[in-house]
Amino acid sequence: MNFDRCCKLWFTLIFAFSVSIFSSCERPFIQKKRLRTERVLLHPGGFSDQVNRTDLAEWRLARLATFKVTKQEMFSSNVEIVLCGVAGEFSLFVNDSLLLACDGSAGSYRVPVRGVLKNGENDLRLVFSESDGFRGQTGPVVLDVWNDAALRSVSLSSSPGDRGAVVVSGRVEVDVRRKGRYDVVLTDDNGRVYFSHRNHYQPGVHTVEMAFGVNHPKFLLSGDDGTVYPLPMSVVLAGKANTGRLDCLRYDFATGCFDAR
Repeated sequence: MNFDRCCKLWFTLIFAFSVSIFSSCERPFIQKKRLRTERVLLHPGGFSDQVNRTDLAEWRLARLATFKVTKQEMFSSNVEIVLCGVAGEFSLFVNDSLLLACDGSAGSYRVPVRGVLKNGENDLRLVFSESDGFRGQTGPVVLDVWNDAALRSVSLSSSPGDRGAVVVSGRVEVDVRRKGRYDVVLTDDNGRVYFSHRNHYQPGVHTVEMAFGVNHPKFLLSGDDGTVYPLPMSVVLAGKANTGRLDCLRYDFATGCFDAR
C-alpha cells in the first residue's frame, strides 16, 4: 500500500514538473529595465563635473549608467541595449567594450550586449563626439531581454494631406526568433487603433509598411510654427494570446523622438 502511494506521488511530481517546464518554454521571458543615466563631462584623463571652460576641446559629453544583471538575464536568448532619441555622433561602451559608433541619424538603436555582460553590476558609457560639442542628448536607455520577437527598427513620418488631413507613413522591422503569429499595431495614448497587421512569421527579420490619413481635429496637434502633427503614437508588437505584448516604441511626431515602453 505504501509502495503504491509512493509511486502515485512520484508520477504526480514528475507530471507537475513536466507541465511547469513546458509552460516556462511556451511563455517568453521578457524583461525591460530603464537605466538611470548621469550626465557628465568626460576627459581623456578621467571623469569630472568641474571643468575649465577654456579647455572644452579636450572634453566630451557622456551619459553614464550602472546597472545590475541576473544570471537568468545574462543567459537569455537576446539581451540588448535600446537607445532612443540620440542626437549627434556617439560611441556606446559596455564594461569598457566598444559596441557601437554611429552618427545618430536613426530614431532608435538596438545593440546586442549578451557577450559583454557580467553577473552583477555593469557599466555603460554613451560618449558623444567632439564635433557635436555639448549638444549631444539621448532619450531613454533600456536593457531589453527577450526570446520570441522584438521591434528591430521603426520609422514614422507625417506630411500634409488633402483638406487639412495629415498622412502618416511608416516602416517597421520585426526580428522574429521563434516562428508564430504576431501583430503589429499602431495606437495612440488613448487606445485608438490606426493600423493593425497580423501575420505568421518564420524566424528572420520581416518588414511591415503602413500609410494612412488622420483628418479629425481631435487627433491632431498644432506646433508653434503652425505645422500640424498627429498625436503621439505607439507601435506595439504582440504575440498570441498567452504571450501578450512583446515590445513597444512610442513616437512623438512633434519632437521626432522615440521612447521605449
